Amino acid sequence: MRIRYINDPVYGLIPLRHPSICQIVDHPWFQRLRYIRQLGLTDLVFPSATHTRFQHALGTYYLGALAVETLREKGISITQEEEESLLLALLLHDLGHGPYSHALEHILLREHHETITQIGVHHLLQTLNISALEGALHLLKGKAPRPFLNQLVKSQLDLDRLDYLARDSFFAGVSEGHVGYERIIRLLTITPSEHLAVEAKGYFSIERFLLARLSMYHQVYLHKTVIASEGMLQKVFELLIHQIRENAGTGSHRTTAWFQQLPPALHTFLQKYWIDQRTLADCLPHYFALTDADAWITLQILTQHFSPATSIGFLAQSLIQRTLHKVYYSGEHAPPQDAIAYLTQQVQRTYNLPQHEARHLVFVHTVTTVPYLSDSEDAILFVDRDGTVYEFFALSPVLTPGTFSIPHRIYFLCAPYLTERTQIQQTIRQIIHTKSPDRVPDPDPRANR
Repeated sequence: MRIRYINDPVYGLIPLRHPSICQIVDHPWFQRLRYIRQLGLTDLVFPSATHTRFQHALGTYYLGALAVETLREKGISITQEEEESLLLALLLHDLGHGPYSHALEHILLREHHETITQIGVHHLLQTLNISALEGALHLLKGKAPRPFLNQLVKSQLDLDRLDYLARDSFFAGVSEGHVGYERIIRLLTITPSEHLAVEAKGYFSIERFLLARLSMYHQVYLHKTVIASEGMLQKVFELLIHQIRENAGTGSHRTTAWFQQLPPALHTFLQKYWIDQRTLADCLPHYFALTDADAWITLQILTQHFSPATSIGFLAQSLIQRTLHKVYYSGEHAPPQDAIAYLTQQVQRTYNLPQHEARHLVFVHTVTTVPYLSDSEDAILFVDRDGTVYEFFALSPVLTPGTFSIPHRIYFLCAPYLTERTQIQQTIRQIIHTKSPDRVPDPDPRANR
């Protein structure tokens, strides 16, 4: 077949060499990824971060082809069938993402995007004449017989992470997230038990990779305005789905103007999944028709039907106008109900809202991060020239388990802008200190930016 090329700003020309790859790229479900942003609402903070899941999927596929080439050059046998299955798995690994990626995950659907991906790939296997999709499905489930192939798809050193760090840092303009992806891939090898590993001389590159990922989390993914805006979007759709289900109980959803005016794809999906209680498999074609545009148009429709004196109307209008929530506390202590109630009172007083509406405008967003799991099955391994296998921390002269393998749970308390913000933050900290006197949480400088 004639090789097709796609021009990519990160890697240059990406060749599509397999007919099955071209068939998947041209499929409507994959083309939909053109209209789903990789980083959700992050472009509200980093304006150029508008790249899509489509670009990321192609980039991950490209790195997969490079990895196969490298491993074969080192004498590692990979059959044509294994290569095709691996490349299909990498291409399709994010198929299950919905509008605004992680922002609305578990909101529109109860399932995780990886589960939806596997169901979607199973459907493609049943409907397309591509036998390698069966192997791709095994890889996506982590059940392929050769461990290193599973690890290239999903592990602490998978090709998904290598691409999203290179791509997200490029489009966000955050140089600290840049990684030497080509050197890392060129140093890949496998252990005698066929687990993925890196040549020992590459430990500095892996160290930089882990630090770059940590930097991207703190500078981009967990940026306080990104957290607040995505929390607002989640709250809008939580309230929307609650309203739809409540109306369905009385049958009034059939005559509710705003519900009938929702984008057709979203209207059909909500009707079948949340009202008719159809299974995910039954709703799959409707889910795979949804894009970011459906969610954003929904916000515009809601502003026409809900007053800013309601929580749905307030949040929808605020997102469209970019009058975003502020973070009033971020730290390792969960804000107690007293702090949430105090902040809710301030919002109610400032915006002259009824209490039952104001309480929806104050929310806590929780994030747990672990830079690296040294005791997991997919710990990053190194192979010395004599064949000795080492775990990452055995070679790293800088990073240690005590500082780099500890889970960190961060709580973000978000609410609309209040003029006495500094004083309110101090009061909230005092409340938290009263409830947790053993440790005063250090102020997070991100809360004051």
